[in-house]
Amino acid sequence: MIWTLVTVLSFLQFAGGKLRSHSGGFRPICVENITAVEGDPVTLQYRLEQPIDLSAVTVDVTRLDLDASDNVVHVYRHGRDDPGPQMSEYRRRTTLDHADLMRGNVTLQISSVNLSDSGRYRVFIPTLKARCTTELIVEPMKRHISSTTRPPPGDEGTKSGDQDVGNVKAVVIPIVVFILLCLFLCVGLLKRERIRKLWKQNLSPAESCLQRLRGRREQEGAKEGNVSEGFPLRTSPAGDHPDLNGNSVQPAETCMHLAGA
Repeated sequence: MIWTLVTVLSFLQFAGGKLRSHSGGFRPICVENITAVEGDPVTLQYRLEQPIDLSAVTVDVTRLDLDASDNVVHVYRHGRDDPGPQMSEYRRRTTLDHADLMRGNVTLQISSVNLSDSGRYRVFIPTLKARCTTELIVEPMKRHISSTTRPPPGDEGTKSGDQDVGNVKAVVIPIVVFILLCLFLCVGLLKRERIRKLWKQNLSPAESCLQRLRGRREQEGAKEGNVSEGFPLRTSPAGDHPDLNGNSVQPAETCMHLAGA
C-alpha cells in the first residue's frame, strides 16, 4: 500500500514537473474567425504547436465578450467535464472530445447555434499558461438563404415575368382552342338543320310522300328497291302519273296508292 502511494506521488510529481518545464514553450494554434448559420452546429478547435496529452489538465472555455461572473462555456477538470460553473445557455449544448485531449487538441462542439452565441471564445489551459481566442459570427438563417439563392437584380424581374407569361399561355391557349372548336361545331349543326328545314319546306305534299316512299323502298332490298324509280318527281300539280295498275291518277293519289300497295 505504501509503495503504491509512493509510486503515484512520484508519477504526479514527474508529470507536473514535465508540464511546468514546457509551459513556456507551448503555443496554442486556433482559427481566428468562424462564420456559421443559425441552427447549425459549430466546432471550436484548438491545438498545441507541440502536442502533449491534455487529459490530466484543466481546460476552460469562456466568452470574453460577456461579464466575467457568468461567461463559462465549458470546463474540463480532474479528467471529466464539470457542468457546475457552466452558463445555462450552454447546458447540454457543448461536447468536449476527450479522445482528442490525449493528442493535444481541444475540440469543443456547440450544437444548434443561435444569434446570441456570436462572440469571442477563449480556451485557457492554466497549467501550461496557454490561451487562444476565436471570434464566432452567427448569421441569421433567412439572410443566409436569401443571399445565396437570390438572382441578380436585373434577372429577377425578367425571369419572374417570363414565368408568368408562360403560365398564362399554358392555360389560355387550350381554352381558346376548345371554345373555337365548340363554335365551329355549333355553327355546322345550325347550318345543317337550317338546310334540312328549307329542303323540307320546298317539297310539295306529293313529293314529300314520294320521297318517304322512295326511302322506304330503298331499304327493302333487291325485291322492292327499284319500284319507286319509275315515278319521277313533279313540282307542278297538273298532269297525271300512272299507278302500278296503269290507272291515271294525281301525284297525291299515286303516293297514296303506292303506300297501300
